[in-house]
Amino acid sequence: GYVRIPENDEHETCPVCGGWKLEAMGIGTERGEHELAEQIPARSFFVFDGDLFKTNAQAKKMIAQFKKRSNEGEAPILIGTPMVIPYLDTVDNTAVISIDSLFAIPDFRMNERIFAMILSLREKTKNTLYVQTRLDDRTTLEHATTGELMEFVSQELALRKAFSYPPYGTIIKITLRGKKEIISQEMDRAKQFLNDYILLIPPTRTRDKKGFYRMHALIKLPEGIWGTETTASLLQKLRTLPHQFTIEVNPDHLLS
Repeated sequence: GYVRIPENDEHETCPVCGGWKLEAMGIGTERGEHELAEQIPARSFFVFDGDLFKTNAQAKKMIAQFKKRSNEGEAPILIGTPMVIPYLDTVDNTAVISIDSLFAIPDFRMNERIFAMILSLREKTKNTLYVQTRLDDRTTLEHATTGELMEFVSQELALRKAFSYPPYGTIIKITLRGKKEIISQEMDRAKQFLNDYILLIPPTRTRDKKGFYRMHALIKLPEGIWGTETTASLLQKLRTLPHQFTIEVNPDHLLS
């Protein structure tokens, strides 16, 4: 619950070096293992992370080792990212740490994903499910931990309607993948080509495993006009974009 106010209500700087370019520190599986090992050093730990397992067989093998230790009465601890959930059958107790960072991701489906993740863990947990949070509004977490599906749906639909998110509006995501030196220029040209519509280009570029970069542009339309004569010219323009552009209507993810 600690809150720090920026100096003169304007800038926040590092108290050690005076720098202003601050970044949030992620918890991560390695940090989680280190902290838990200090608190309960007698336990054995298993870490499930996408960077550690390249194949499905490797992941299943590690889960089998974890289950074997559990059946032998050792009470091991499994530390993993959300991708571990489908591999689990049942566990005695579970805990979700640093879930607040997920709520900070600018994606209109994020509450839905968080709810589904906690609900899935709840179904696989035999005893107690813990969720760590500093949020003031814990409604989504409370609905998930208690299994109140209809209450969550009502709340989520009300929020989406207030902000004209699907199904009360249409979001079109335009993705460009290419080399770093040309991707910004090509996206600027696309923005000029679609200048009759509200277009948001997030100011970030992400790099994939093959070394190519991605940029996204978002168009948000009011409810009921997509697919009508009002947006016919937009549809035609989208169809004429070069093949390097990928277009998704109401995508599962906005920025990935």
